[in-house]
Amino acid sequence: MDVDDTATLRAAAAMALDYAASVDDRGVAPDAVALRGLAAFDEPLPEVGEAAEATLRLLHDVGSPATMATAGARYFGFVNGATLPVALGASWLVSAWDQNSALPVMSPVAAKLHDVARRWLVEILGLPTGTGVAFVTGMRVSVSSWKTDIQESAMAAAIILECAARVRASAASARNTAQVTEDSAEGHGA
Repeated sequence: MDVDDTATLRAAAAMALDYAASVDDRGVAPDAVALRGLAAFDEPLPEVGEAAEATLRLLHDVGSPATMATAGARYFGFVNGATLPVALGASWLVSAWDQNSALPVMSPVAAKLHDVARRWLVEILGLPTGTGVAFVTGMRVSVSSWKTDIQESAMAAAIILECAARVRASAASARNTAQVTEDSAEGHGA
């Protein structure tokens, strides 16, 4: 990372701190002027990219005023909003790490933190020690995961029922074969 990159990240952090420090002093919803200002994003596809700080400045100057103040103390909408400084700082740090947490080998720290958070959650909820936990990005993924679990459970149940039916049929067939064999043996012995 060179000096320009460091300056870009410092500028972004300063803008984020400016936003976080002022969110309680503004309205929860953006005003009409802020909403009209979003037109500044409507520009033609550039031939070359803008300077990093100019892009950040545009995002902050135009985007910040047009946000819902979900991180503020007066936001009471939906089931989101508010963040503690430590959570915001942790978000910055993990964004800097840029980890892919799909597999433990891809991010040992993500795997470890997942295991610890899973253990804590299971303990808090008083669930059995081996309870599986999945952390998802939102409701849609949660429902999709839930549906997949249900579908997989239904498939597993169907397989178990099929196996049980086959075992039962095999047992009945074996019983019938045993009966035929027994009847044959009795017929030959008489």
